[in-house]
Formats: sequence, structure tokens, C-alpha cells
Amino acid sequence: MGRKRKKKEQSDGETIFGIVICIVGLFCFNQPGLAILVLIVASLILIAVKSNHQVNLKTYEPKPSVKSPKAENNVRVKVLPRITPAHPTQWSEGLIAKLEWRVFEKLCLNIWKVKGFSAQETGSGADGGVDFFLYAKTTKKKIGAVQCKSWGKRQIDVKVLRELQGVVASEQLKLGLLMYSGVLSKGAIEFMKKPAVNIKAQGPADILAELYKLPPAAQTRLLNEMTRGDYESPSCPNCDTKLLRRTAKKTGNQFWGCKSFPKCRYTMR
Repeated sequence: MGRKRKKKEQSDGETIFGIVICIVGLFCFNQPGLAILVLIVASLILIAVKSNHQVNLKTYEPKPSVKSPKAENNVRVKVLPRITPAHPTQWSEGLIAKLEWRVFEKLCLNIWKVKGFSAQETGSGADGGVDFFLYAKTTKKKIGAVQCKSWGKRQIDVKVLRELQGVVASEQLKLGLLMYSGVLSKGAIEFMKKPAVNIKAQGPADILAELYKLPPAAQTRLLNEMTRGDYESPSCPNCDTKLLRRTAKKTGNQFWGCKSFPKCRYTMR
């Protein structure tokens, strides 16, 4: 920029010097009128050129340096560490509500085992209205059937209770128990009030009360076992493995799908 300015000033000086020589020559040839006219025109031209040069100096802005894509790609990007939730230190209704259905079933099963009962699971997949049976401590006789439902905000309808009541009646059991995390529908609540129905229900508050009845060491052991690894993502009832969060290509809706797809096509909303 300094070199261009010096060249411009040198060019202006040469122009003025040439005009002065021209005017002196005209006076020497006895043409003062023409000399004055040349002086006026030259002055106007020099003023216009000078003004334009000043405007260019004011409006000049250096061009920002542009980094090449290759150079920008070579800049190291700091990857933030994944923040994992803090390990729970005690049981609460909120924690029980977060447990996915498979972990929730294991918790319910182990509560009864710690209480001294023998409990036997019916197996994964379709359970026929029962997740595990309870057996007496001494006689080992089947005395109860337990159904576990961890449905979050979904309502647990009367169909679940009817299936459980059918098992209790057919096997002549003393107890039918629904251990749930969610919301009981109005129909389900009314169904349990019927005299012929021998079913009780335990929600998160009742389950928490049962946990607090256990020895402190047992509470801590169950807490560590149930919250080890991913205890929130649901499991596939067919494969007993964790489901994956997927997105439908056509609609863009998200859903849970089995990682064994296409061998297993189980999905959950």
C-alpha cells in the first residue's frame, strides 16, 4: 500500500510540472488568455483526481485471509468426554420408575427371594399373564403368581389383570400380585374391587417400602446389581438383549428395534 501511494504522489508531481511548463510556454508566445484557461482546467482535473484518491484510501479494507480447506481440516478438534449419569446411592420411587421392564422384573423377583420365598420365572417372551411363581418356604408348594409391568406413562389396562386372575383361579393359588411401574387404568382399579378377584397391586411406592424392609446389605447389593450397565434402555422379549434406538426412513419417527434385525423384527414405540 505504501509503494502505491508513493507512485501516485510522484505521478501527480510530474503532471503539475508539465502543466507549469505548458503555461510558461504560452506566456512566452504572447497567449495569456489560453494560458489562464489551461490553468483553470488543469486545476479542476487535479482537484477531482485528488478527491477520488482520498476516497479510495478511506474505503480501502484489507481482504481477510482465507484458510484453505486442507489447513482447516488439519486443525485438531477436542472431543468432549461422554458424561455418564452418577451411580445411584439409594433406592427411590424415581429410580424404580426408570428401570426398564427386564431389570424391573429381576428386582421384583429378587425382593421375594431375599424375603425367603422360592421364586421361579416362567421364561422370557409371552408369559401367559405371569412372570414368576412363588412357593412356600417349608412345603415348597406353589402359592402365588406375580405379574410385573414397567410401562412408564402408559396405562395398565384391565386385560393384564384378567389374565393374572385367570391363572390364579385355574391353579387355585392364594395370591395374585401385580407389581407395576406406570398408571393403572380406571377399569383395572374397578376390576380389583370385585369380591371374586383375588389380586393385589404394588406400585413404585409399595415396592420401595418392601425394599426398605430388607436388610441394608441386601438393599445395597440389589441397588448395585440392578443399576449395573444400561438399566434404562428396554430389552427385546424374544432375544433378551438390549433394543437399539432407530429412525424410520420414510416417516422419521423414532422407535426401539432389536439389534438382531432382520432375524428378529420386534419393535417398541
